[in-house]
Amino acid sequence: MEDTVDRRDSTPPVGPPPEAFGSSSPSGPPPEAFDSSSPSGPPPETVASSSPSALDHVEDDLEEQDLEDNGKSLPSPEEMKTETPTSSAGGGECWHAVGFFTLLVVMTALIVGLSVGLTGGDKKDGNHNDYDGSSSSGADAEKRKVQFKSYFIENGINVEEDFEDELGARSKAIKFLAQDDQRRLALPEGGLTTEDGYALLTRYVMTIIYYANNGKSWDFEMLFASSHDTCEWFEVFPGSLGQVGVLCNDSTRQISGLSFISNKLEGTLPREIGYLTTINYLESIGNALEGTLPSELGKLTGLETLVMAGGSFGGPLPAWLSGMPNLEFVYLSNNNFSGTIPSSWSNLAQMSVLALDDNELNGSLDVVWQLEKLQYLYAEDNDFEGQLPTSIAAVSPFLVNLDISSNKLDGKLPTDLFRLSNLKILDLHGNQFTGSIPTDIPENDKLVFIAMFNNGLTGNIPPNMGNLGKVTHLDLAGNALQGTIPFTLEKMADLEILFLSSNPFTKGPIPTFLYDYENLVELSLKDTKRDGDLLHLVSFWDKLILLDLDNNELSGTIPTQIGEMDKLQFLLLNRNQFNGDVPTQLGALTDLRVFMLDRNNVTGDLQPACDVSTIQLAAADCQEVACECCDPCCTDDGDCHDFDLVANISPSWELSYERQFFDFSAEAGNFNVGDDDEVANAPEP
Repeated sequence: MEDTVDRRDSTPPVGPPPEAFGSSSPSGPPPEAFDSSSPSGPPPETVASSSPSALDHVEDDLEEQDLEDNGKSLPSPEEMKTETPTSSAGGGECWHAVGFFTLLVVMTALIVGLSVGLTGGDKKDGNHNDYDGSSSSGADAEKRKVQFKSYFIENGINVEEDFEDELGARSKAIKFLAQDDQRRLALPEGGLTTEDGYALLTRYVMTIIYYANNGKSWDFEMLFASSHDTCEWFEVFPGSLGQVGVLCNDSTRQISGLSFISNKLEGTLPREIGYLTTINYLESIGNALEGTLPSELGKLTGLETLVMAGGSFGGPLPAWLSGMPNLEFVYLSNNNFSGTIPSSWSNLAQMSVLALDDNELNGSLDVVWQLEKLQYLYAEDNDFEGQLPTSIAAVSPFLVNLDISSNKLDGKLPTDLFRLSNLKILDLHGNQFTGSIPTDIPENDKLVFIAMFNNGLTGNIPPNMGNLGKVTHLDLAGNALQGTIPFTLEKMADLEILFLSSNPFTKGPIPTFLYDYENLVELSLKDTKRDGDLLHLVSFWDKLILLDLDNNELSGTIPTQIGEMDKLQFLLLNRNQFNGDVPTQLGALTDLRVFMLDRNNVTGDLQPACDVSTIQLAAADCQEVACECCDPCCTDDGDCHDFDLVANISPSWELSYERQFFDFSAEAGNFNVGDDDEVANAPEP
């Protein structure tokens, strides 16, 4: 909305993905999902996503991404001005002229000036008035402390016990308001619904947050607990992050949102936030907040966006969310929430984005399918059970991203799964789905990502899967698919990643339609009963980074043209029937990191490949092949490594489903290759 003090861009560094907040990415809600003409709530720019963020969150990069230290904003000319008391001083003889009364007046003026007048020059350096545990100065300060305490107790915000600890966050906040705050706010004559009452409450709650959540250790204090107006307690960062801290409505000067992103907040979320009923946007991403979400947040009935991601929140999902009729966006990802989805959430008729991934949730997803306007569902990495709706297109017709991977879901896939006409991301991997892949697949130019690996799917790959012509990522590995690999997949000309490994397809050569995949970057046909040779294929794969043909029946010589695949980093040709000499051209693969050639019939010298400085793991039959860099070395008597490398790929929504590193899982360990070119957890031979 135009009158909201906010200067955000749409892609903060951590938390929910950028596409969930109106980026142009193909896998997120459109910009109009955050219509700036909405009568309440922050405009699209205020939504920090992955984000957060809101949500730039492999394997929880949420913890690895910190805000840039951009420093504080420069003060405006007005902020540079200071109003300092002026006075004139004559010689020593003047004191006799003015007399004692005049001296008293002058001293009184100086005291007042020091306590009030010197605050005229608000500074953008924070100007914090941190409570250091010292006693209050003066009877007036003590009186104001008592008055402020009584005010918040009488208005139902606190109880007397809240102030028993003088070093507690609430006591510190009272001392700030009564004594240290240079704005010297007067005690309101009316209740919290008056303008002055609500302004005081807002300042009090923001100060509690500062003291309760380790404000002195924040990377950016954002002027919290300073002499500035409460609506100025924020920081504006360049680039994608934008405004973080307090968000206010520019017309009413009332708080409309709170945003804390990767700023080292610790402790529990203060319950008093729930009394700031004008808030419609509440966000914490990548902090160390813990405990349960306070039930007082249920008072925020105008809330539209709730983002509490990348923390240590736990306990059951809050049933009180059902009392928020305007709630559209909920991100509770990467926490410790447990239990089931409350049945009352079915009342959230406006829900568009629901992210519950990476928690400890269980039970069914039945409530989710009652959210008729749902577009984005991220429920991966939990323990959800049960089956999908028989007709998912009928109950959730607007789905754009559906990620329910790594759960315990079972049963058959909905027959109309590919009738979801808006679907862009489909990630079902790591469940227990059975039956065949649905064959009702109309022409579709929106779906770009399909991951169904590691399930129990049977039958053939449907020939009309070629109708999904814009798919760039297709992973059907680790199922029980049979039959031939259909040539109609040649229509998927935009494919960049194709994983069909570990399926008992009908024996046959590598399909020739793979020649047409000009953009192919990763190909895995491991353990798919491929035979024949490689003589004509490698010349078409000049963009490949990963080629996994392990555990097939491929034969013939390894073509010398393999040296032209200059982008290749991972080459797995082991457990085949290749023969002849190892081509010296392997030394031309200057980016090669993993090379597996063991259990073949090749001979020769692998030293040219060993000379490549990037090699991290290599294996060969060392009695036939000279290989100084090979570890393990396999021998004719059968001694060799006992792990089965699989080039897993499980991109996360936080990073727009793009691969961030290569993780080769193995029965005896993991071989993890990251962007830093270091080996982690390499398996023992």
